[in-house]
Amino acid sequence: VVWRYVGGEKAIIFFGNTRAGKSTLASAAAGAKMELNFNKTYGETYLHPVDLEFADAVKDTAVSVTETPNFWKRNGLSYADMPGNADNSRFR
Repeated sequence: VVWRYVGGEKAIIFFGNTRAGKSTLASAAAGAKMELNFNKTYGETYLHPVDLEFADAVKDTAVSVTETPNFWKRNGLSYADMPGNADNSRFR
């Protein structure tokens, strides 16, 4: 997570490896209401946004979902959710 001024505005940029939780953290930081879910296939518990505005940013999959950056603006802050460094979507 990086805090920067972008175009004169405060921005928080989330970047890291695929499946590290960038989109989940960015959605929660931007104010999304979250719910706890369980994936039987992977045996993992995960957070998922309830708000429709954020729902497409977070998926319960083994492959990368964020292929282009997601941007939200809330309370004078911009949030940028970047694609994963180890993006595996090109192998689909």
